[in-house]
Amino acid sequence: MRRVQALAGAAVLPVLLATACSDRPNDLYTYYDDPSPEVTTQVAPSPTAATTARVTTTTAKRVSDPAAAALSAVDLAAEEVQPDGTPTTAVLAALPDCAAPLPSATDAVASTWRYASGSVLRQYVAVHGAAAAVDTIKGALTCGAFTVDGLRYEIDSAAKAAVPPGVDAGHSWCATNPRRSTCTLALASADVLSVVSVEASTLARAQAAIARLAPVAAGKLTSLND
Repeated sequence: MRRVQALAGAAVLPVLLATACSDRPNDLYTYYDDPSPEVTTQVAPSPTAATTARVTTTTAKRVSDPAAAALSAVDLAAEEVQPDGTPTTAVLAALPDCAAPLPSATDAVASTWRYASGSVLRQYVAVHGAAAAVDTIKGALTCGAFTVDGLRYEIDSAAKAAVPPGVDAGHSWCATNPRRSTCTLALASADVLSVVSVEASTLARAQAAIARLAPVAAGKLTSLND
């Protein structure tokens, strides 16, 4: 019996050594792409529908990357802003404007930038039912007015930027206050939502900034589908 076990072990050892010394990646989905005839005959199953589905799902997840739609220092060079802190991955339940609810997200990134004038640029990008999220935000803005940090803001739907072409859905609005005004643009493409806002000392400054940023934010968002 010991002689039989020894012979069996000797037969397995070359196969294990060949696998360990191969320069192939140790990946079950790619290992059998170009196998040797011996491995194909003995162990390699043909690709299955389940395997194909897993690979497709993984690829789709990489495309829907909120960080890829986030504005970078290069994108914002013309705005002459500086990053204010490190981007976070916190998922928001709602926007401050009218407490507009956001659907649950699987992934998100938020960043803040500051102008030399003191104006603040914020962006929130998340992966979820993006087009539906824009509709929900638009509906919530009928509140007319809301309060944040003790300051009362009024929604000004007439003061808005044009929604750039190429996105699946979009909406723009401004919230005014005697001391500060904020203009916001919400854009959706596939399953990614991008919300960009600028808070400034005057409505005119906030409007002008959002108008400049709209095509930049839209370009970053739609590039995910290229």
